[in-house]
Amino acid sequence: MWKQYGYVAMGTYGVVYLTTLTTMVALVSMGVDVKGFATAVGLGNLIDLNSLDPKAGAFVMGFIATKFTSPIRLPIVVFLTPRAARLVARFRGQ
Repeated sequence: MWKQYGYVAMGTYGVVYLTTLTTMVALVSMGVDVKGFATAVGLGNLIDLNSLDPKAGAFVMGFIATKFTSPIRLPIVVFLTPRAARLVARFRGQ
């Protein structure tokens, strides 16, 4: 994708990542059960979920949740990048 779309691909990935991170932080702030999510995706096998500090910042918990969405984000970026490139080309008048 880098060879074909260059900075548009990086920008698209950045926008999708920041949107996901912002959404996850907002969900954690609104009270989504992060421990339940972590258990559902198998994180409980890697760390002791009971040792998590309940006062951990919403940003940290949102960041962790965002990392688990990577397999979902990548296809979205692949889908959106050509469309973003066309939009940028139209904006530049090419």
